[in-house]
Amino acid sequence: MKIIKRVGAVALCLSLIFAVAAVFGSGSAANERWIGTWGTPAIESGISLTGSLHLTDIIPANSTVRTVLKVTAGGSKVRFKFSNLFGSTPLTINSATVAISKGNGNIDPSTVQPITWNTGDTFVTIPAGQEVLTDEISFPVTNLEEIAVSTYYKSTTRMTTQGMYGCNTYLTSSLGDRTRHEQMGLATSLLKFTSNTISYYVTPFLTRMDVLSDGGYSVVLIGDSTITNDVYLCLEEKLMNAGINNVGVVMSGIVGNKILRDGSGILATVYGQSLLTRFQRDALDVPGSDYILIKEGVNDIIHPYSKTMKLDKIKASDLVTGMYQLANAARAQGKVVSVFEVSPYKGYERNFAGVKDMEWNQEAHNTILEVNNLLRYSYSSYFNYLINLDSLIDPNDSTKIQNQLTVDGAHLSKAGQVALTDLIPEGAYGVGGNIRDLADIRQINPYSAAAQNYSGSSSSSDNGGLATPSQSGSSGNSSSGSSSGSSSSGSSEDGGVWEGIKSAINTFIPGNSASSDSSSSSSSSGAGDIVRRTIDGISSGIAGVAGGAADSGSSEPGSGLANQSPNVITPVENAATVSANTPAASAAAATPVLVATDNNAAAGASVSEGVTGISQSQRLGMLIIASCIAALLLLAMFVILRTKSQSLAVSRASSGSGRRYRRSDREV
Repeated sequence: MKIIKRVGAVALCLSLIFAVAAVFGSGSAANERWIGTWGTPAIESGISLTGSLHLTDIIPANSTVRTVLKVTAGGSKVRFKFSNLFGSTPLTINSATVAISKGNGNIDPSTVQPITWNTGDTFVTIPAGQEVLTDEISFPVTNLEEIAVSTYYKSTTRMTTQGMYGCNTYLTSSLGDRTRHEQMGLATSLLKFTSNTISYYVTPFLTRMDVLSDGGYSVVLIGDSTITNDVYLCLEEKLMNAGINNVGVVMSGIVGNKILRDGSGILATVYGQSLLTRFQRDALDVPGSDYILIKEGVNDIIHPYSKTMKLDKIKASDLVTGMYQLANAARAQGKVVSVFEVSPYKGYERNFAGVKDMEWNQEAHNTILEVNNLLRYSYSSYFNYLINLDSLIDPNDSTKIQNQLTVDGAHLSKAGQVALTDLIPEGAYGVGGNIRDLADIRQINPYSAAAQNYSGSSSSSDNGGLATPSQSGSSGNSSSGSSSGSSSSGSSEDGGVWEGIKSAINTFIPGNSASSDSSSSSSSSGAGDIVRRTIDGISSGIAGVAGGAADSGSSEPGSGLANQSPNVITPVENAATVSANTPAASAAAATPVLVATDNNAAAGASVSEGVTGISQSQRLGMLIIASCIAALLLLAMFVILRTKSQSLAVSRASSGSGRRYRRSDREV
């Protein structure tokens, strides 16, 4: 009997150990994944004077370049992508470091870490046309923190591949390897590009930064100069204010970019490859990019009206078919993809050396209207979300953006960037429930006349003017922390799991629960009642997991998905493949290649990244439930053995009453 009790005690202790291990050992490591936290698309540098004469940007030999950028999501480790995509010869980076920025190109020398390649090499040679990732570096960063990447080029002088926007780049005025120096003696004008009203800092060879995140994912904003601004920082600020810290927002915009055609004219290379060409590299290949937002198309429409770009005018149906092809490619990889309508551009003038090259045209405006009508009424089912921009338009002139929201008729002012950020439905970037608008966080009304003088704060070094995270928005955190991208807040699933676990615990410890029926349910302490109540507790926990998962992905009327925004487009089910060459007329009546709810689409993306499509809380709950089942089985064995032992003792006592055993009988 003593042996049975000891076995039962040991079994119970082991079960409790397994349960604790499930709680604390379910592990953030299982949820860790690389996600994009900053990016700038690669373009070929220089300008084309004639078909055969191309001027490439030059940097001095034996020089150090320091690029200061602002990460979006934080993480425990970092890595970088360097590109020689448009180089005709190998590129050698002789040394590189990463450090915390102190502003004005200076760094904190105590934070300097070497950047390495190929598991420890302090230099790298990148073949022409190739891109490489660095080793992972233990370098914790926090949201919206500024860091500096310093690279030394001993013999490189031709800057063939570069990014534009998303950083400040400094070129040393002293030669030699200064990657570890706190101050560089800096010159900036060589690495700055100005186009009309907007200036961009050129980023030599560095095109992306990733962080190792606990259960996070990335949102990619891809498009042209109408998104090449601080909207990505605005969105990150909005997420952080809601207590969501593990979502990276990557800006993949290129000035003058088009969907259907590569860049053309004198600045052809600056305008980059067509979005159809670069979409895989600049959006789908960004690690953790479960959500993609596309804002592009106006250049396809207006560039044919330029005096310097000899292009045929495009049809609205061709442009929208191109948008469909992008969505098709994204959904085929399990992404949630959204598209912005094309905004008007009246007031914008494209100038070269003081000569007017292009201005507003009524025919081009009509094409914009036709594109938006096709998006709304014929192609809407191809996208998870269609983002309507009517509120940005001047109520007194439908051909232009409101004055306070634009700097030149086409590009958004700081107030316009706030307004655009708040037009993006929460589900388009994987957050359930309503989170606080950025306009409310910054306490401005972007649509008021006073907003014309609003200078914003996203890109400043004071952490983006970030407001203190509010409790009201924290409900979205659990869904964003899950790589499944659920549009539910997650409260129902967690509550179900923990209620089940509490019920199981209350079974073993009578009186622990404060529920009204706890006393009655604990009054019977027989083995059958213990087992029955334990099973009830576990089953309610399982129901909580299943119910939470089902609710999070619902797209039925009344669900979180349907009620998030009037811009939500409910996906079509039972989709079929549509050829990329399908004419727009027939494509409009077809269905996209892969259609799912937001939850399922992001879950598919998570699987492709090597992360299961269940949330951390669900995984934790199921591990705890499995441990409780193991404890239940061991307890049942203990009860059965104890019952049999007691029955045997009673049987022996009753059958042997009045009989005396010899010592030899007892020994046998």
